[in-house]
Amino acid sequence: MKFNFFLSLLILPALLISCTKTGALTGGSAGANNGSFSGNLTGSVSGGLSPVSGATVTLFSLPIGSSAPTSLASATTNSAGGFTLNYTNPGGNAILYVLAVNGSAGSGSSSNTNIQMAAMLGQTSNVPASLLVNELSTSVFINTMTQFGLSSDTNGAISYSLPSRVSTASFANIASQTSTFITNGAINSGVSTANQTILFSMANSIASCIENSNKCGTLFNTAQSGSNTAAANIMESLFNMINVSSDSTAIYTLAFPLGATTGYNMTGSTPSTLTVVPNAAATNTFTVGSSPAGLAIDASGNLWEANNGNGNVKQLSPSGTVLGTFTVGSNPAGVAIDAGGDVWVTNNGTTTITELTSSGSPVGTFSAGAGSNPRGLTIDSFGNVWVCNNGSDSVAELNSSGTIIGTFTITGGATHPNGIAIDGTGNVWVASDTGGTVATVTKLSSSGVNLGVFTFGSQARSVTVDPSGNVFVTDSVANIVTKLNNNGISLGSISLSGHGDAIAIDGANNVWVANQAGNITKLTSSLKNLGSYTAGSSPAGLAIDPSGNVWASNNGGSTITQVTGVALGPQFYPYSGPIYAGGGGGI
Repeated sequence: MKFNFFLSLLILPALLISCTKTGALTGGSAGANNGSFSGNLTGSVSGGLSPVSGATVTLFSLPIGSSAPTSLASATTNSAGGFTLNYTNPGGNAILYVLAVNGSAGSGSSSNTNIQMAAMLGQTSNVPASLLVNELSTSVFINTMTQFGLSSDTNGAISYSLPSRVSTASFANIASQTSTFITNGAINSGVSTANQTILFSMANSIASCIENSNKCGTLFNTAQSGSNTAAANIMESLFNMINVSSDSTAIYTLAFPLGATTGYNMTGSTPSTLTVVPNAAATNTFTVGSSPAGLAIDASGNLWEANNGNGNVKQLSPSGTVLGTFTVGSNPAGVAIDAGGDVWVTNNGTTTITELTSSGSPVGTFSAGAGSNPRGLTIDSFGNVWVCNNGSDSVAELNSSGTIIGTFTITGGATHPNGIAIDGTGNVWVASDTGGTVATVTKLSSSGVNLGVFTFGSQARSVTVDPSGNVFVTDSVANIVTKLNNNGISLGSISLSGHGDAIAIDGANNVWVANQAGNITKLTSSLKNLGSYTAGSSPAGLAIDPSGNVWASNNGGSTITQVTGVALGPQFYPYSGPIYAGGGGGI
């Protein structure tokens, strides 16, 4: 059963949205400490080439970690679409947004209950001086929000929630991404032609529905949900365009009006997707060592990376400063952090794994089993370390003291395990390359019982699990990412431009892949390609920090790439052990 999108903002945890038009913020400003302040927000709402009169406009504040947004003020637009909101903001780390619903525009003589538009104001400490709410502000908002956590349930109902430990910095990326595309309801200079065409197509496609409710049926039927159900309102139609609809040509054709003098002028060709690629605030490169491999993030947001060619691991600050270099064993590959902050590293050139304290002091080097050549590793909620023994076709389980408490042979035709992950019920998923002839994923119980071997592709490399128990696996020969449900049934795959290696899921459930073609690819949880960011030579390790930065180790060289502000922090699911999960094979 569908429910109204904007009503959901009031009753569901953490939804950010806003909507307004030309106006000014006066009478107060937030200080550097984000303290309480008062102000007047004036603006207007328009759509379908006309002002929207009689619309209900509400200003909201959404503090980080809040269970629901707080209404600060509400008003009704006049015949020119204008409004004034007098409010007191409680301050804190929050985002301000305005919602505009219902009203009448253009030829619509009565109130159009389909009208829903939004525009982000930004953080309380940096609100803009003027605002414009129109089709474009709404299209930018829904596109950005979708990639930072906006989701739809199986019935098409829209909701939004933040991960339990999202940081202030990552939270701020939601507003900052909006500002990279639009200012005062107008597209910013420097936005690529491809992204302009996507946003203009979306904006034009909803214009006629805003102007006249009689024209909404075509829009809603064209932008259907994944269950082939017509959209219930404008916001849901935009959400479906981004997340569900594969027929961007139909939306492009539907877009009205088309001319530069009557709507947004779409100068580009028909878009292949209706999802913009978030702009990185910066892409930084840091020199670390020879053939960097596995990556992990500690509780302070520092990066730990294994230098496969140097026999050491490095700790880097969130800004890329090397905080320490620590010797481990031969050819370190995978890295994971336990609940106490200790760092565990697999020594792929030997049969051992090394444990370091959070400051890099050695705790011990422990056997992973004879002939093991350990690669990927992860840690369960009991603090036990699970290790892929690539050389002995087995998985070893060590307790927190480094003692082997179980060794489980990978059977069913699977050999050479690389990557490993644990789902919410404690089951262990193991990706094996099987000599490059067939890709296999083995599911083990928490006690090591083989629950099934699932075959696809050519060479499974890394694996991760999302909060719903879905399993994502990279194939470094077939150049695909495959999605399985928790029973191992394939839910589809998507081709990459090069060999997929490490994989991670962010707080918005987007899937990130280190692609050995030299980039980092971003996918939706339904395997829709959201675009790529340039990395270095053969990126192999991947990690997402609490500020929403994505890190990749360039195994073909000596550098680490950091793409800033493009994710909503890491996904902390499925276990409460390490604060940030490792699990990729690293090489």
